[in-house]
Parts: sequence; C-alpha cells; structure tokens
Amino acid sequence: MVNRPTVTDAPDLISVPTPMPEPGQILEGRFLLERRLGSGGAGVVFSARDTTVNQRVAIKVLHPHVVDDRSRERVRREVRASRPGHPNAVTIFELYEADGLVFLAMELVEGPNLGEILKDRDRLTIDEVIDLGRELAAALAHLAARGLVHRDVKPGNVLLGKDGIAKLCDTGLVRPTTSGETVTESAMVVGTPAYMAPEQASGAELTPAADVYALGLTL
Repeated sequence: MVNRPTVTDAPDLISVPTPMPEPGQILEGRFLLERRLGSGGAGVVFSARDTTVNQRVAIKVLHPHVVDDRSRERVRREVRASRPGHPNAVTIFELYEADGLVFLAMELVEGPNLGEILKDRDRLTIDEVIDLGRELAAALAHLAARGLVHRDVKPGNVLLGKDGIAKLCDTGLVRPTTSGETVTESAMVVGTPAYMAPEQASGAELTPAADVYALGLTL
C-alpha cells in the first residue's frame, strides 16, 4: 500500500512579492506608466497618463517588501499632508491598493530637482536663492499651520518646474507635532543626516523649527 502525502505533509507555500511594474504597464485599469523618473528606499516614481481623463500624472509605487501597516499609515499621512493643496508643494490626488501594489497618484512636475541643478551649476545666484527661500518657507508654513513637520527638507526633495516655481515633494516622512497622532517611531531617527537639526538626529520631539533648520542648510 502506497502512503500518499496529506495536506499537512505538503511544504508551506512561499508568498512571492508582486514584482515592481515597468513602463508600458497599466495600473488600476487607468494609469499607463510612461517612464521611470527616480527611485528611493520607499519606492519608484513614474510619469504616467491617467487614461480616464487624459491627464499626465506621477505615480509613486511603494516597494512591496516595505509595505506593512506602518508604511500604509505613512502614505495615508502623506495624502492628508498634501490636502488642501499649496502652490509650493506637490499635490497628491489619491492612494491606491490594486494589482498587488500600493501606489500614489500625484501632480507631475516636469523639471529637475534642486540637487540635480546644483550638480550642474554648483551654486545659484543670490536672487534665485531668495526666491527659493520664500517659496519653500511658504510650503513649510503651510505644513506647520496644520501641525505637521516635513522631516526631510533637502535639495533632492525640491522640484523646479518649467515655470520656475519650486515645489516641495516627498512628504512621506511628515509627522504630526501633536502627541498620540503618529505611527510608533520612538526608536527611529528618520530623514537625511546632512540636513537634520540636532534634535532630529537625537530622536527628540520635533517642532517646525527642525524644518527651518533644514531649509537653512538647503539654501
């Protein structure tokens, strides 16, 4: 008599993460990915076309291996931080969970970031720096008025569109200053070390002053 394996004898099925999408794919049945604009630890950003309204947008897809309850709350916070919109901050339209992926549809700013510009030019003129300072300070004041700290102000998170207007982006690390309203992060220091205020580097409670410090270093 041949012993046949039972269900309990079978090896555990291994969950395979959804692969990151490529240009040419359509997400949620509407967003046609055009080209890859950049990537980071959290995800990849594509230019795309929303075929339902024939509008060009940016799509930020989170890496599947970083998607958990904490990262989901962070992207929800990113959406909330962008509403209502501000002329000097990138607008996020909506958060989607579809096709095995978590992604954001947002305003597409067709232009380089400040970090890329500085690599080419080394430094800007005084007048350009003053204009940048005013525009970015206005975006940070908008966040501060809503009780939020950006926590990652740096040249790479400043986009300059064809119209020359600066827009602060990547609000994925934004955090409420009111205790009890944030994801548990007490043991985490997040941000970019070269632009961190001392209190941020030490893991202390933050106020909008930390963003002002980072803006000063950026300028």
